[in-house]
Amino acid sequence: MFRDVLPLTYLAKAPFHGSHRGMRYCVRKEEDKLALYVFPGPYAMEHTPREKIQVFSFPFSQEGFEEMIVQVNRSYEEGEWDTSLLSQERV
Repeated sequence: MFRDVLPLTYLAKAPFHGSHRGMRYCVRKEEDKLALYVFPGPYAMEHTPREKIQVFSFPFSQEGFEEMIVQVNRSYEEGEWDTSLLSQERV
């Protein structure tokens, strides 16, 4: 699902937000760490109850970036995401 689609240097300057079939995520640099937030859609993270947001932390390095990609994919595969709000064309 999630692949190495942007360079790590991008995350040093700006967060990256994405979604896939009911799962939303945000990746951003926080101090010297790479923070991953995974939460159910359809709303933005700011409008999602904190108890529904999973938080993961990785070293801000290429290795940490690769670990984050594995975790995003694992979160999608292990989660139960509501796809009822997606159009039939996208499901």
